[in-house]
Amino acid sequence: MRLLQEKIGTEVSLILLASPVALEYYPRIGFDKLDNAFVIKRER
Repeated sequence: MRLLQEKIGTEVSLILLASPVALEYYPRIGFDKLDNAFVIKRER
């Protein structure tokens, strides 16, 4: 994820649809939980 974020920069949001078994993992690497997904919002 860190490498991907370095490549896309801060002007892009990442939205992740995850399997129920992975729901605990993604907040640990910086994603915010939405009702039905996880997101890292763009900064600009």
